[in-house]
Parts: sequence; C-alpha cells; structure tokens
Amino acid sequence: MLTKRLEEIAARKAELRAEVDNADEARLAEIEAEAERLAAEEAEIRRKLSIAEKLSFEAQTSVESPERRAFFDILRRGATTTGTAGAVVPTFIADEIVETLQKESALLSRVSVYQVPGRFTVPVVEAGEGETKAEGENAVARTLTTRSVTLNGYEVVYLVPTSAAVEAMSTAAFERYILDAVSRALVTGIERLVVNGGGPSAVPPTLTGLLKPLNDGVAKHVVNYTGALTYDNIVTALGELGSMYHTNAAFVMSRKTYFSRVAAIKDDTKRPIVYQDVQTAPSWSILGYPVVFSDFVPDGVVVVGDLRKYAVNFSAPMRIDVSEHYGFGAGLRTYRALAVVDGAPVDQDAFVYIAPAPSTV
Repeated sequence: MLTKRLEEIAARKAELRAEVDNADEARLAEIEAEAERLAAEEAEIRRKLSIAEKLSFEAQTSVESPERRAFFDILRRGATTTGTAGAVVPTFIADEIVETLQKESALLSRVSVYQVPGRFTVPVVEAGEGETKAEGENAVARTLTTRSVTLNGYEVVYLVPTSAAVEAMSTAAFERYILDAVSRALVTGIERLVVNGGGPSAVPPTLTGLLKPLNDGVAKHVVNYTGALTYDNIVTALGELGSMYHTNAAFVMSRKTYFSRVAAIKDDTKRPIVYQDVQTAPSWSILGYPVVFSDFVPDGVVVVGDLRKYAVNFSAPMRIDVSEHYGFGAGLRTYRALAVVDGAPVDQDAFVYIAPAPSTV
C-alpha cells in the first residue's frame, strides 16, 4: 500500500513538472503548494517504510531467530565431553560486535572497516588532473598511477574469564553479557594494534599500526619539535596535509598530550587554540578539527589526517569458544574470542605526524 502510494506521488510530481513552464503566477502558486504537500507525504511514507524495515531486521535477529538461539545455546551449555564448546559467530552477530567496536572506540569509528574473506587488496589511485576536450570529441583515456595495499589475516585472541554463575542468567541477559564482554576485549586489543601494530619483532607479524611509518623513520610528512609543542607546530602540520584530506581530517593523540601540552597553546592573539563551551557536552577540537583520543598514542605524539585512509579488515568469520578447563580451580568459565584481522595505512599522504625531535626522546 505504501509503496503504491509512492508510485502515485512520483507520477503526480511528473504531471506538475510538465505544467511549470507554461503556468501563470496563480497556477505556479498552486503547483508549489501541492508539491510541498506531496513532498511532506512522501517523507512520512519513507519514514514509515524505514521503521518497518528496522523492525523486520530486529525480528530476524531477535532471540527467536533459530540461528541466534542455537549459537548462544552452545555457549550457554559450555563444556561438552571434550571440555570445550564453541561456534563461528553468525554474520548478523558479528555485525553487532563490529558496530559495538565502532561505538566504543572513537578511533575505530573513523577508520575504514571491512569484512572481506581472505586476502583483501585495497587499490589506491593517485590524484591526477582531468582532461579537457571540445564538444562532440571523444575523451582520451589517461593512464592513472595506481598502487595497492594488501591486507592478510592474523589471528587475534582474547580470553574473557567469567563466573560459572552466568548459566543462571536469563537468555537476553546472557546474550548481552557475552557480546559486551567480547566487544570490550576486542575494542581494547584492536585499537592498540591499529595504533602501534605488532612491533618490528612480532612473530608472526601483525597489523601495520598507524604509528609504524613514524617509528620506522619512513613517514612522508613529519613535523618535529624541541621542548614545548607550539602553535606553529600545529599549523605547520595542517599545512603539510593535502587539501583533499582536510574534509575528514582529525587529530589523534592521548588525553595526556591534549590536556598537558595542547590545551596550553595560544595563538598570536593569546587565545587558546582549544575552545570548550562549558554549557554543552564535551566536544574536543583544535582549530575546528575534531580530536580523537587513544591511550595507545605515546605522550607528545600527535597524528593529523584522514583516518578513513587506514583500513581494517576482518578476513574470516569471528569465533567464540568456551572452556571449563582454563580457570577450573577457581570455578571460572573462560570465553575465547578469535578474530582474524589485519590493518594498514593505505595512503601515506593522508597522515602528518607531530613528534618530539629524535634527539629529545
């Protein structure tokens, strides 16, 4: 019914559009008024359809879903004859976990997150100039400079010990408890890897962290400073960042760096570059650019850039297993979350690093 009405509105709009060119002032006013009524009706219908779609999705993934119920039943029953039990996380539950990761971590909410099976190659096209041509002539194809970053899959494991009393929870409470516990473990671990990676001596290697180019001395854009961080350091870094990255640019740093170093900086007119309206909820920014906090960024180091140019891929279905063996003596039941993940900056030009000069570290 609602869809049919949308079709009728579209047809009526087309009729009104055909009248506009030859309509006098009085008729134009009538057409405008009817167009506004049709637009309002269309918006309301689309809102209702959107609500209906959300309710349909919730119904499919609710506790009554056989797949969801079977998955949590396995985790709730716990040990089998082998002492362990587990299952691959269904896709819609994995989506819930990833969504929670992005809500809990301001950093993960801004990077590009994918769930592509196997090795995932992210193509990067270098910015180039367009071609001009005369009207009616064929366009001449230009050869674009392209490169790519390939993301593999490394196992990231987190153990979540819990009391065996979780068996007594209601079904809904148990589901929420497990998803929250797993998400909290993953968000901390994956954010740490996104910032710092696995380190140069990690065996096997893990994610290429956001700071790895800086730590390895191969970053393309670095602003070093000696002593206190200054206003000039901040604006120099913003000047180093290409214009195409500014729309989605953000600063990344620890809270300690922000409040002990950046908040004290003033511009040439003695005004702080950090402004916070005490009448509103905290919304941290520097010269209009949002600030993303991460405790895994070392003190004194600041990154500014387009975080969408850092890619994270979950290359295999997540798994959650439960064991009665680990923590048996303490009466604990341990859940193990296993994610196969990789990440890397896909465009070095998208990031500028502000860091203490090497001799001062």
